[in-house]
Amino acid sequence: MATEQKLEQAGNGETVASVLCTKYNWTPDDRANWRSIAFREDGVGCLKLLSDGPGTLLVCEFDWEFNEDYNGPGTAEKKVDTRQEDLEDSLRTRQIAEFAIDIKFRNSQPREEFGFGSIDIEAANSRRLKETAYEQETFFVRLEVGNFPAQHDTNPPDSEAYGKTRWAQRLSFQNKSPIPPRDRWRDSFQGMLEAMNWEIETNWFSHKLRGD
Repeated sequence: MATEQKLEQAGNGETVASVLCTKYNWTPDDRANWRSIAFREDGVGCLKLLSDGPGTLLVCEFDWEFNEDYNGPGTAEKKVDTRQEDLEDSLRTRQIAEFAIDIKFRNSQPREEFGFGSIDIEAANSRRLKETAYEQETFFVRLEVGNFPAQHDTNPPDSEAYGKTRWAQRLSFQNKSPIPPRDRWRDSFQGMLEAMNWEIETNWFSHKLRGD
C-alpha cells in the first residue's frame, strides 16, 4: 500500500498532505519525546510509544494512504491555510480539512529515519501485538488550527512549565485512537494497557506556539 499523491505546494500555499506530513510529527503531550505519530509523503509512517523505564512500549511502522472511496480523488492536493494572523485569531478553532485515511501496521524493523536501528523492534512487536493488529484500519480525521493545550502534560505539576504548552494544529481522530486497541495486544500486556488507557488518545498536536 503506497500513497502516490503529490505533495507539491503552489506558491506559499499548503496542502492537506503537506500539513499531515509535517516534520514535527504529532503528539498528545506537551512534547513529542515520548509519544508521537509521523506520516511521510511516501506512504510510510511510524507510531512511537516510549517510556522513561527500561522498555520501549511500542514502535510500529505503518503504511498509510488517503481513502478515496470516502474522500473522493484529490484530497492530498487540496489547498489549506494554516496561517494565524495574531493571538486573537489563534484563539478561534478553525477546521481546515476532514478526511479518511487507511493505516496498516507493519511487523518490521522501522527505517533508520525513525531512529531505532540498534533495537530489534520486530521481535519486540511480535511479543506485544497479535496478528490482528496488522490488519488495515480506516480512520476519520479532522485537521484543525487554533490554540490547543496538550492533552497530557509531562512536566512536574509544581513547575513553571506545567500547563503552559500550546499547539497551533490538531489532528483529531473521530472514530478511534490510532493506537492499537486492547483486544489486539497479547494477554501479558493487558495490565499495562489498563493503566495507560490509550483508547482516549484521539487528539494529536503539532507546531508549538508556546512551551519548552
